[in-house]
This record gives sequence, C-alpha cells and structure tokens, in this order.
Amino acid sequence: MKKSSIGIIIGVAIAVIVIASILIFGGNNPSTPEHTHSYGEWQVIKEATCTEVGVKERYCDCGEKQTQNTSATGHSYGEWQVTKDATCAVAGEKSQLCECCGVVLATEAIPATGHVAGAFVETKAATCTVPGEKTQYCDVCATALATEV
Repeated sequence: MKKSSIGIIIGVAIAVIVIASILIFGGNNPSTPEHTHSYGEWQVIKEATCTEVGVKERYCDCGEKQTQNTSATGHSYGEWQVTKDATCAVAGEKSQLCECCGVVLATEAIPATGHVAGAFVETKAATCTVPGEKTQYCDVCATALATEV
C-alpha cells in the first residue's frame, strides 16, 4: 500500500471517530436537544443548629449537584429556672436556657427574702443582781436579730 493510501485511510478513520463522538456525546450538534436538569429532593448533609448554618444537597440524573446553606435556627428561649435559691440574707439567681442546646441566655438576681422576726425568747435568766436577756430570732434561719436586756 502506498503512503498516500495509508494517509487517506487514517484520515477517514479519524473523521469517523470524531463524528461518532459527536453523535454519542452530544457535541455542538444543533439537532441535539439541550439537557434540562431535573433535580431530586433535597438531602440534609449537616443539620443547622442554634448558631451554625446547615448544608443540603440535591442531584440531577446527569450527576449535576446543587448545594445550599440553611440558616442557623437561632436560640429558643426556655422557661426561667432557679439556679440558686435566695435565703433570708443572700440573693439567689435564676437563668433562662436555650431549649435546644442548653446554653445560658440570660440570668437575673432573685432578691434575698429577708428575715422573719419571731417572738423574743429568754436567753439569760435574771438574777437578783444581774438583769436577764431576751433574744429575737428569725423564724426561717434562726439568726439572732435583736437582744433586749
């Protein structure tokens, strides 16, 4: 076979491969319709939290992927909870927590309740030469509040 014949055969073979590729893979052939994506349902990849964004994805049959961030949900304020009881003399505290993640969102002081004065009781009996003593105690915590002679 002559060199020119081999060149023609190779040229024809290359042309056949190019045409077949265009027909199989679409090429820029105006008769090939454009693909319209048909995406499936969104799938959550990472759930959003109170403070962090989430991520979701969906795919087309052709393999094309779409990804979207989802907004952080924000904190959900729960009921106030007493975290330290107030006593007669010491203030307490209450906190409001996020119902989802448990983080403390707010705190507030609870005022001390104050003493509840009870009746005076004799704490030292009087003698002929020494006066007696009476003391008043708190009915709640038994702290001495006042003394009388």
